[in-house]
Amino acid sequence: MVNELENSDEVAQQIYQEMLDRICVAYEMRDFDCFARMINVPHTIFGFGPTTTLNDHSDLREVFDGTCTFLATKAVTDHIRTCLVATFTASDEIDCMHETRMLCGAHVLEHPYPVQSILRRINGEWAVCRSYIALDPNVGMGRILHKTTGHA
Repeated sequence: MVNELENSDEVAQQIYQEMLDRICVAYEMRDFDCFARMINVPHTIFGFGPTTTLNDHSDLREVFDGTCTFLATKAVTDHIRTCLVATFTASDEIDCMHETRMLCGAHVLEHPYPVQSILRRINGEWAVCRSYIALDPNVGMGRILHKTTGHA
């Protein structure tokens, strides 16, 4: 029998928040290898625009580099991702949601936006396998996420 504590919402939230923090550090350090270990490909991004599928690490690299450039160009001082909810749907899967905020000092650069993700434990490591992002595909980060060649 699976230990309930091991699969509690609190544990799911901790797993997700730690991953969100590592993703922010990967962007800050421009560490694609670290980032790529946390995102499973193929990776599908759903949102208000066309569905985007990142088919391989080349597509993932395009999104990563675009995001790093966006953060640098906008002089982002604080890239904050906060877990709002996370719950185990199976012993190796977590359904979760976070909010992303980007600030330049005290100035909000984009309205905070929610992201729902599905994490799966693959070979003992947690990875984001699918994302639902509430962004306009024609501006800011939405443009970066939807300009890859992997539109479905």
